[in-house]
Amino acid sequence: MGYSLNRLASMINNSINGGYGVINENFTLEQIKDEIVLTSRTEMKKLELAGKISKDELYQRIDCVEVECKPLTECGCIGLSREAKGLYVEIPLVTDIRYIGTIEYNQEFNIYYGSNISYMGTNRFTKNKPTAWVRNKRSITILNPPTYDLEFISIEAIFSDPRETSIFNCSGSCVDDDDIFPAPDYLIEIVKDRIIQKYLGVYKAMNPNQPNTQQDSK
Repeated sequence: MGYSLNRLASMINNSINGGYGVINENFTLEQIKDEIVLTSRTEMKKLELAGKISKDELYQRIDCVEVECKPLTECGCIGLSREAKGLYVEIPLVTDIRYIGTIEYNQEFNIYYGSNISYMGTNRFTKNKPTAWVRNKRSITILNPPTYDLEFISIEAIFSDPRETSIFNCSGSCVDDDDIFPAPDYLIEIVKDRIIQKYLGVYKAMNPNQPNTQQDSK
């Protein structure tokens, strides 16, 4: 089915302020949206470690990621000559990447993680292949690109905050919190329950004499 971040925040807010008889204007929608993002990543990690979730359900694809050709010394790159050049881009923080390559999906690049390119293992089949060097989970340098005139690449990844991907949009249309949040429905239900219980716990701690309207109505 899928829910947008705005709809999720409203549902949680209505559940707290309506279904549980709590009236607290301090629970803002922006605060709840931040909680959704943080809680979804925490719960996703728990489910992943327990083998109860597939990463395939969490990847986002961003196209029109513009790259810039520059000397690698400007990128702070270690292990390459001063004359070497690469295509460079900063992306939102990622937790996992499964594809970096052309936007036509006709050429996938090798992905290498590390601070020093000298340690990258190569062989006669891969030494001249385009390689995406990922540092700090957000800086990408393309070595041996198909062409140094390449302007855009595509990336499929799990992003720490899906909202930060909105600037990478080929259509030019506005991407905002009304778009579907990238998480399966069963994870969304877990996130909703966690946040509701957390906020109720905070409210009860601050208002110990507040009656429980659910119990009173039984």
